[in-house]
Amino acid sequence: MGDARLSIDEILLKLKHVKTRGKGWIALCPAHEDTTPSLTIDIGDKGGILFKCFAHCTFQQIRDALGLSLADVMPPKDTPTPFPQPTKIYEYRDLDGKVRYEVVRYDAPKKKFLQRQPKPGGGYLWHLKGVRKLPYRLPELKGHLTIYIVEGEKDADTLWRLGLPATTNSGGGGKQKWTAAETEMIVALGVIRVIIIPDNDETGRLHADDVAAQMKASGIAWTILKLPDLKLHGDVSDWIAAGHTRLDLDTLLASTPYIVTGAKDDAPAPLPDPHGAGQWELTEMGAAQALTDRL
Repeated sequence: MGDARLSIDEILLKLKHVKTRGKGWIALCPAHEDTTPSLTIDIGDKGGILFKCFAHCTFQQIRDALGLSLADVMPPKDTPTPFPQPTKIYEYRDLDGKVRYEVVRYDAPKKKFLQRQPKPGGGYLWHLKGVRKLPYRLPELKGHLTIYIVEGEKDADTLWRLGLPATTNSGGGGKQKWTAAETEMIVALGVIRVIIIPDNDETGRLHADDVAAQMKASGIAWTILKLPDLKLHGDVSDWIAAGHTRLDLDTLLASTPYIVTGAKDDAPAPLPDPHGAGQWELTEMGAAQALTDRL
């Protein structure tokens, strides 16, 4: 049949005594002497054609009897997902604001993330081959000397709602998910300090350690900020949803040393100004930090 994929209607025309059955169809099986319809035909979640013979003919036998190629029954290329509607689409833009790729989130029937890039002429390619990775919300990071790096777009959006510049990488947490390309872009922006907030699990720890190692190699000061009272697999969005505030986060950060990359033994040091030069909290602690900065 070549590489062209047949439609379900074209496949049903090859069968005899076709009747609807639920969301699919039932027909005489062409792979054996069938007198009572024993073959079910359905469309799978990803768009592939599914055959089941109650007389135990194999999928290959049925396909051969119908003269179908593998391409005729496989899911169509560049089909996004079995899920009907995305929960959220996270856009990854370059410094000029152009969308280079997207992360598409689905929560039903199960949680899933897919990545896609715009295709010339319209539509999408559901992969990131040939795409240079970018930090999430890159254009908005411009002008910020201190930024937060978290594990996931939702967490970055949570911090932005608190007025904190935050980013992440596509593809989730774990080791080697934050790439050299993202680090190079952070360096090019002039960022001098990164605050890393890991999820409370092994994947989060690996992701945080990997980001920290890349910051160290790039000469950027860094902090791994571990959130107290965070449930297993929890993240900063969960922590904020549990009732914590930006003030809680700032207070925790004020007591957490940062690492001066390149200093002897990567010595930890205090940082009086976690969010940019000359910006202190209007509290006694903030006044003390301002005074320390002037000494």
